[in-house]
Amino acid sequence: MTFDEPLNIINDVSPLLLRIECWVYAIQHLLGCFLAADKDSSLNDAGSGGVENLDPKRNPNAAQHDP
Repeated sequence: MTFDEPLNIINDVSPLLLRIECWVYAIQHLLGCFLAADKDSSLNDAGSGGVENLDPKRNPNAAQHDP
């Protein structure tokens, strides 16, 4: 084994590791986007179009309004 052989192994493997790292970051980013979208949708009532649910039975923190 010569002195240059370990460097050749590192040079052969580094592009593969770089590609794997890019895929890992891409998957983490996509998972983060899906989880953030899921968290945002769970804050509102389903089908409400983003309008706050004012029913005190379903949302105890809703503002109390006089009818």
